Amino acid sequence: MTAGPTRFGRYVLIEPLGRGGMAEVWRARVEGGAGFARDVVIKRMLAAGEHADADLVAMFAREAKVLSLLRHANIIQVLDYGDVDGEPFLAMEYVEGLDLSRLLARARKRDETLAPGIAAYVVREMARALKHVHEAVGEDGQPLGLVHRDVSPSNVLASLDGSVKLLDFGIAKSRADRLLTGMGAFRGKLGYSAPEVVEGQPHEPRSDLFALGVVLHEMLTGRRLFDAPSDAETYALVRAASVVAPSEVVPGVPPSLDAVCLTALSRLPGDRYESAQAFLSAIDPVVHELQTGPEQLAALVASYVEPDERARRNSSGSFPAVPMSSVPPRRLAVGLIAGGVAVALLAGVATFFVLSRRPEPVPVVVVPPVAVPPPVAVDETPAPVRAHVADSGGHDVETSQAGQPPPKRAAASKKARGAKVDLKKGGTVDPFR
Repeated sequence: MTAGPTRFGRYVLIEPLGRGGMAEVWRARVEGGAGFARDVVIKRMLAAGEHADADLVAMFAREAKVLSLLRHANIIQVLDYGDVDGEPFLAMEYVEGLDLSRLLARARKRDETLAPGIAAYVVREMARALKHVHEAVGEDGQPLGLVHRDVSPSNVLASLDGSVKLLDFGIAKSRADRLLTGMGAFRGKLGYSAPEVVEGQPHEPRSDLFALGVVLHEMLTGRRLFDAPSDAETYALVRAASVVAPSEVVPGVPPSLDAVCLTALSRLPGDRYESAQAFLSAIDPVVHELQTGPEQLAALVASYVEPDERARRNSSGSFPAVPMSSVPPRRLAVGLIAGGVAVALLAGVATFFVLSRRPEPVPVVVVPPVAVPPPVAVDETPAPVRAHVADSGGHDVETSQAGQPPPKRAAASKKARGAKVDLKKGGTVDPFR
């Protein structure tokens, strides 16, 4: 991946977030007029142009189409789809937080397990997303028959505001998971697949619910449910689907949550919840019983954010200069100062012109002198003009330049009110006095 901000169409790629088999993911920014700016996620295909796999391009386009039809608070939203120089890309909403895989890894590193309430809340939000996916209809009002096919911790985002988002709808039904290619090799996340799927049966909504049960079990116990040194051994574990209750691994898991997890992990699809709605009906009372919600999840995610990630987030608005539509603040400030100086100089010239064209005084009858107050003392030390300029290293440096003393007006004659006014030449007007 290229380091540093890079122009990509109307977006600026800021920092890489991940890389998969067919695409790489970037945090990016799009800017518009009137100071508009928004961080987004750009997912771009790795192999594009003449080297692109036609099936992968079709899969990429299908993901964009599916996401455009799914509008739900628990599903990542697609904002744009297109290509730059023949390279297909997706622009999606940017969610500040951690994916569930990273969150679980950091919990294990600290020798911690997530509270049962947190696990129940996250999985309930995932079930809400799956319900929307499974019940989605097309533009013609007909059911789409969608299944996610890749429910796993890396495809779940836990945000800093306590929301949960399901993402990555890249596996199209026409390609399935490419289950077995050769001697037991598996395309996809074998450890989160249902037994019937690894046996070659069609992937159904209840297969997604089995994967949801795997995620719930891992969150409650802090360890992978189906994990073995080789794919062949993991494949055997998934087929057997022999599962112990989470409370037998980590005491303190309530029986109600054990029951939900074990039902979702039933080996036979018919023994599982019949739909995502049925799963929701079972887990929602548990979430209320454990009194956990977005506030608790937000606090947990914040506690697992690393200092360097926090620093990058705090500086998200100050990346190096890339040509944008808005005017840089420094240029704007210099322009305002220059404009002010020009206006002041024009005003000084106009004043001089008016005074210099006054008519010569005519003889008048002398009247008793009029008392004129003494002239007010004026501090002739000019105020410095301060401006911020950039040195050769690009840093702001405050400079000061003192102007010459302002011009003095000649004192009026005490003998005649109409005495001619004399202006000394060579004075400099300081517009900031």
